[in-house]
Amino acid sequence: MLNEEKVVLMSQMAIDNKKDGNEISKMSKYFREDYIAVRIINTAIVGTLLFGMILAVYVFVNIEELLENVTTDNLMAIGRVVGLLYLGFIVLYCFFAWLFYSYVYRKSLYKIKRYDRNLDNLHKIIRKERKEKYKLMTEGNNNEAY
Repeated sequence: MLNEEKVVLMSQMAIDNKKDGNEISKMSKYFREDYIAVRIINTAIVGTLLFGMILAVYVFVNIEELLENVTTDNLMAIGRVVGLLYLGFIVLYCFFAWLFYSYVYRKSLYKIKRYDRNLDNLHKIIRKERKEKYKLMTEGNNNEAY
C-alpha cells in the first residue's frame, strides 16, 4: 500500500532537487563566510581585469592628449590617482558583491533547510513504516508458534 504523505513528500523533494539541486549542493558544502569569501575573491579578480580594460580603453581613446601632457614630474600624481580610483572601484565592487552573495546564500539556506526538513520527515515516515512492518511480522510469527 502506498503512503500518500510519503509520495507527496518525495515528489516535492524531487521538484526542489530538479529546480535547485546544483545550487543547493554547492551551497551546502560551504559555511556562509567561506562561500561569500570565495565569491568576493573571484569578484576582486574579475574587478581588477575589468578596471584594467576600462583603463586601457581610456588610454587608447585619449592617447594623443596623454602623450602631450604627461611628463616625468606628474607620472607619480597620475599613478596615485589611478591607484586611488582602482582602490575605490574594487572596494565598491566587492561591497556590492558581498551584499549580493549574502542575499543569495540566505535565500539558498532557506531552500537547504526546507530540503533537510523534508528529508527528516521522509525518514520518520520510513522508520514508522518499518516499525509497523516489523510489528506485523513478529505478531505473525508469534501466532504461528501457538
